Amino acid sequence: MEWAQHYLSQCDEAMNRAPPPPHRLENQPLENMFCLPSPSFNKTLDEKGSFKKSLLNRKTCRSFQSKSVCIDDVSTLLYLCLGYLSERDAEMNELVPVMFRARRSSPSGGGLNSSEGYLYAQNVRGLDPGFYYYHPQQHALKLLSRIKEPLGSLLQGQHFANNLPFGIFITSRLDKMWWKYRHSQAYRVSLLEAGHISQTIQLCATALGFSTWLTAALCERKIERALALPDLIEQVFLFVGAGHSDGEANCKEINDLLKK
Repeated sequence: MEWAQHYLSQCDEAMNRAPPPPHRLENQPLENMFCLPSPSFNKTLDEKGSFKKSLLNRKTCRSFQSKSVCIDDVSTLLYLCLGYLSERDAEMNELVPVMFRARRSSPSGGGLNSSEGYLYAQNVRGLDPGFYYYHPQQHALKLLSRIKEPLGSLLQGQHFANNLPFGIFITSRLDKMWWKYRHSQAYRVSLLEAGHISQTIQLCATALGFSTWLTAALCERKIERALALPDLIEQVFLFVGAGHSDGEANCKEINDLLKK
């Protein structure tokens, strides 16, 4: 009982402080966004294999084909991995404060959902190329900037990623996390949350028939410009790419060097 009292006391202390502001793009008018098609569960995930199969098939690939993907698959992946799941609304305890009621498929430190997702779309049928903010409540995309250089230049020269049709940059709202947890361990929780989401993205993408690749080798300043991140309170942690692949762990260039 003592731990529960301590936890509630900590929560009360946080709730008495002014809450962090909404995400800078949260209150965008829906007419200024790209509304995604409804997630399609039966037509995609259920027909393409079991959860066990997804676990066995998930692996890191670095050899991707210049082949497009459809917006329906991207929409389904975004909703299941980053969306606020409407299917879970009915199970919410009325005692939970409103700002903590949103639920994703991955666990969130303190129920804050401090992670945000930004879509890199290069070869998605039905969507103009560019960098987009994914709105987790509206299930819609806000265009932030056009693609001006190869993806590899944003990922410390990993140019085998240039063929990726799409990927997701995962950021963390550090101001949101530190609002509730005013100690250095909050940073650890932010990293854990980003890791949970990245694994969910990889498993979901695998179930949809894609191969995946994950990296934390980032050119932060270039990415911050592309995502229009205004300051350091929101920082990018990971990039998860997905697309069609021959399944090779290394790209052709690396394999050629290894053979020599």
